[in-house]
Order: sequence, then C-alpha cells, then structure tokens
Amino acid sequence: MTNPSSPGHRHPERTREGSRDQSKRHFPPEILRGVPLRMTVCAVLICFSIHAADAPTTTPAALREMVGKPLRISGTTVDGKALNTESYTERVVIIDFWATWCGPCVEELPHLKDVYEKYHDKGMEVIGVSNDFKIDAMKKFLAVHPECAWPQLFDPQAAKEQELHSITTQLGIESIPVMIIVDKKGVVRSVEGAKEMDELIPKMLKE
Repeated sequence: MTNPSSPGHRHPERTREGSRDQSKRHFPPEILRGVPLRMTVCAVLICFSIHAADAPTTTPAALREMVGKPLRISGTTVDGKALNTESYTERVVIIDFWATWCGPCVEELPHLKDVYEKYHDKGMEVIGVSNDFKIDAMKKFLAVHPECAWPQLFDPQAAKEQELHSITTQLGIESIPVMIIVDKKGVVRSVEGAKEMDELIPKMLKE
C-alpha cells in the first residue's frame, strides 16, 4: 500500500468546457503512475502541470486524524445493490480505496485476498471502493478475478464526470491505494491497512 505520506495514484485534473482553463489537458491515469501532485511532467512533447487547487487537500496528518473516530459509509455496489456498513455489526471491516487502472492497488489484491480467505469466516469483511471511470472495465476485471469476492462500491455519476468515487473525495483521499481498518464498533483503527492488517486483524477479531 502507498504510505499516505508518499505520492500514490492521484486523479489528473479534468478539462471542462467553460469551467476550467482549456490549456489543461486530461491524460489517462496510467500515464500518471507514480507521479506526485504538483510535479510537472513532459509527455508527447507537451508539458503540463497537475494541480490540486480544486480538490480537497489530503495530508498524512488528516488521514491519521481519522484513527479513533467512527466511520460509516454507504453506497451502491457495482451490481446495483445498496450497502451500508451499519449492517456490519460486530464485524471487522477493511475498506479498500482502489481502481483497476492503479498498478499499486492491483498489486495489493493478492495479499488482501489471502487475509480475506483466512479471516472472513472468523468475522472479517472487505469492502472495495472503486475509483474506476468505466463500469465495464471494473466488471471485466472482477470476472477475471473472482477471488475478489467482496462487494465493490461504484459511483456511476462520479465515473461519468471522471471524478473519484464520492466517498473517496468526501474523506479527502486524493492518492490511492488506501486501506482503512474499522473495528467491530465502527471505529477506525488504522489508515495503513496494507501494512498493518496482518498484525491488527487477528487481535481485533478477539476483542
């Protein structure tokens, strides 16, 4: 998982007619892999800058401040079903903010799958928050990877506008992947789940 203090995959600024400077161009996320915000990049002889002026600011401190506070999320899954974490009573939950176009996100999935298979029957759940822009790409990925058996939240309106999932932006997360671990009482225990889940999950299941 990308440490919150390091640059992960950040959504490039979109160009909207009449709403933003038309000199700013949209580039596919894969071009921006590993490129930190505010770094000037030259691609195909076109130099452009990625700015965060219109996006919520995420800092390591902001993520850390979530620890110890309750967190409830709700949304619609990729197959159109409603989901609310309030129904996950007495379950430890990992919330994975990711996208199929994010290389580091996909690289974390085998580890997450192993943890899910090991602890799911003991009271652990995983919820994916997909930041994909195309639902077909998401469905194709899940069809090829049926081992990712947990629910995936998808925001079609945000995807249509090439925005990150509304939950992602509401929490101020600009860089993915991010994994948040929530305990049985709905309280955030970690915002660095990829690094800490092996140690934390078995302890939290015993609480």
